[in-house]
Amino acid sequence: MKVAIISDLHDNIPYLDIFLSFCKQHKINKLLITGDVGSLETLLQIPEALFKKIYFVFGNADNFSPADIPPYIISLGESGIIKFENKHIGLCHEPEKIAGLLKDKPDIIFYGHTHKP
Repeated sequence: MKVAIISDLHDNIPYLDIFLSFCKQHKINKLLITGDVGSLETLLQIPEALFKKIYFVFGNADNFSPADIPPYIISLGESGIIKFENKHIGLCHEPEKIAGLLKDKPDIIFYGHTHKP
């Protein structure tokens, strides 16, 4: 399994295109999005066929509602835990939400918001 993680796109379509090309080239099959995609139009640029699973958490700059997210993207709200190959992975956007995820004892937590790699 190959997993890619992306955050804080802020509607930057050229960067998204580069990222998606990389994922296709390297046969990435799962995508974790830790928020701040920006608009629904940007989120819809992520093709369903490229990934077997896409998980998404909302960031403070995402300006669409949960009802707008297509069914092929699994929305976890503002934070959540997913399970891959016996690993529990926490996802959130803002570091302040990490404390809420720790009660579930994830193996790792990914977050965005800080714009630091």
